[in-house]
Amino acid sequence: MNSKEYKNQQDHQYCLEETETIELKSGIAELEDAVIDICALLNNKGGILYFGIDPKGTVKGMVIADSTFRKVAQKVRARIKPDISLSYNSENINGKTVLKITIPEGTNKPYFADGQAYIRSGTESIRMPVDDLKWLIRQENENHWDNRPCLDATLEDINPEEVMRFLRHMQDERRSEIDVTIPFEKALERLNLLSSGVPTNTAILMFAKDPQRFIIQSEVKAGRFKGTDMREGFLDMSEPIKGPLPTQLKIVEEFIRKHTNRRVIIGSNSFSRMEEWDYPPQALREAVINALCHRDYNSSANVQIRIFDDRIEIWNPGTLPSDISLESLKEEHLSRPRNKNVARLLYLIKIIEQWGSGTTTMVASCREYGLSDPEFFDNGYDFRVVIRKNATSEINWIISSLNDRQIIAFEHMLKNQIDISSGEYASLCNCSDRTARSDLKMMIELGVVVRTGGSKRTRYNIPDRFRIDSGSIPDRFRITPKKEKE
Repeated sequence: MNSKEYKNQQDHQYCLEETETIELKSGIAELEDAVIDICALLNNKGGILYFGIDPKGTVKGMVIADSTFRKVAQKVRARIKPDISLSYNSENINGKTVLKITIPEGTNKPYFADGQAYIRSGTESIRMPVDDLKWLIRQENENHWDNRPCLDATLEDINPEEVMRFLRHMQDERRSEIDVTIPFEKALERLNLLSSGVPTNTAILMFAKDPQRFIIQSEVKAGRFKGTDMREGFLDMSEPIKGPLPTQLKIVEEFIRKHTNRRVIIGSNSFSRMEEWDYPPQALREAVINALCHRDYNSSANVQIRIFDDRIEIWNPGTLPSDISLESLKEEHLSRPRNKNVARLLYLIKIIEQWGSGTTTMVASCREYGLSDPEFFDNGYDFRVVIRKNATSEINWIISSLNDRQIIAFEHMLKNQIDISSGEYASLCNCSDRTARSDLKMMIELGVVVRTGGSKRTRYNIPDRFRIDSGSIPDRFRITPKKEKE
């Protein structure tokens, strides 16, 4: 969201100003007007409403009790139709407590406050003109897949435990006003997941006992392939990954971790142990979430996870919206979720943190890891994300398996771009010939060095894939190895 929230450099205090997506209210006394603003934001792009900050951006603060949340939620629920689920949280700004209401873009537009539709016009909430209301109704009447009733499904196909687990999670993450103890069918109604009493496709994806019985294309396929090409065959192929979307996400993450190298490093300023992976976990997670959430479920194809020696590819059926380009994915951009209801539910349990930020998070995570930017491809049928590891990341993992002598020799060959003999290894590392040969044999088995020549002319060199431009291993990747006795 492009808010105009900024930090005052003089007093280091946060300031806000009203925008198309931010509304400020001094206190609960303005609740009547706030309901209209919430309605307008629902009909627009969504946004945030604060109680405890005046329209000039001055933080006044307020006393917030449990009754405060109930009062606001009851007023909103009574006056705005169709029913909605909002996120209510207390927040500390400039040392004062304010009430923050997060309002997603509505998925069941138009919304009405006391029978009147409202829309944002700059920083104001105004009555929606008749022509705009007609246009919005036409747009929203398009029968989106995730809002359709799931054929042949009934409430018997819903797992009440999944619904209750979701409500508890939503309560923890977004302070939802929905009571976690209500019957699951009532919860589905409150979440707008029933159509004439029939679960929608979104309800089946999120809460069904067996979602793939109704939506077989929602399976995920994952494989670890040999080398860098699918034609080389695979090392591991998972069973089709099934279950509700949150469960599928966990299983996919476990499969990726199983087939991703990692190393343990000791913090430079402490004795804490940290794990570092070939790829940034946050980038992979965002790519998988995007694939599961934004795929085209009208397609019979599956989401696919393909892991190679040098990269991970995440494929999902469907193309980008016409007003979003591949280039814009690396910059801030508006979100155009294909499955708005799916996105809304994942947002409510913080699997999606902020709409439209997934791809920029991938880019930032890869850059922090020292990797090249993720690559995005759209061939008109499928969307693909490719995250590549580099020579340095592979060196990282391998070094964690080497002893002190082996690291010295490896860095020597890498920095000077030379090969060495076992005798030169022994001299460089101040060890016996027997130890040198044993160390080099182990390095060959690990793929760290290759042997050339024969008998008395045997030489050892590092593979070409490890020859990075820096000619050495960056300091942030270095490991202090254990000192060993021969």
